[in-house]
Amino acid sequence: MNQSRIILLGFILLLLIILSIFLGRFPLNSLYDIFNPATLYHKLIFQIRLPRIITSVLFGSSLALAGLILQKAFQNPIADPGILGISQGASFGAALGILLFPDNGSLIRGISFLFSIFALLIIYFLTEMIQKKDKLTIILIGISISALFSAGVGMIKYLADHLDELPSIVYWLLGSLSNSNWNYVIHSALVILPCMMYVFLAQWRLNIFSIDKKVAFSFGVNKSIELTVGLFVSVLFVSTVISASGTVGWIGLIVPNLSRMMNKGLQKYLFLTTAMIGSIFLII
Repeated sequence: MNQSRIILLGFILLLLIILSIFLGRFPLNSLYDIFNPATLYHKLIFQIRLPRIITSVLFGSSLALAGLILQKAFQNPIADPGILGISQGASFGAALGILLFPDNGSLIRGISFLFSIFALLIIYFLTEMIQKKDKLTIILIGISISALFSAGVGMIKYLADHLDELPSIVYWLLGSLSNSNWNYVIHSALVILPCMMYVFLAQWRLNIFSIDKKVAFSFGVNKSIELTVGLFVSVLFVSTVISASGTVGWIGLIVPNLSRMMNKGLQKYLFLTTAMIGSIFLII
């Protein structure tokens, strides 16, 4: 039954990709236009639409998997990069990077990653200090961190040049894939694809977050190490997406729960269906 659902999701995803390539404001006059580099339609598909579609697939699946990992790590079905403040930390880092290094995309992505790590560390250490890891406490800590970094973004907007830097920061914060190109695809894929490979190869290890540390150790798995690596991968996902496309919300919250409903509690195909639904969401 689960395999048939995966096939159905794959068919929907493929159909959406094909429709996204060929449907739009400019109609296709003949198939020859697609393969003729001199035509407008060839440039439209290969320079605009295909990079955006591939970016949507990569970013949608990344955010969905990041949300799933965080929900497993904190054992909280409403944990999400946005609610926990990780997205806001990455947003603050990227806005700071735009302010300080407006023409250096690599530095902007690096600063975004560092601040998303910083936000995650704050959450982790505060929950350890309070020694109260119920759902409400974690969410309240996340909301507080979100407010802190949102205030920081407001300060950066105030300090930014109103004619040049401020419009760039505001437009970027809205979140958009309209600037996607093959450079975006390549740079993002170099980070996202190895992280996805780890997630799919080690998904059974990520499922140990829900069991006791001693029980996990009896299976020959160090839960602390797996938790650290899992959180590191989720932060890589989020910071890569946000530094390239701006803030994209709700996918990390909604998609993992939809995937759980489809799998009816079974873990075998949970990560795969989560990635596919995330891609479908962002393409739509």
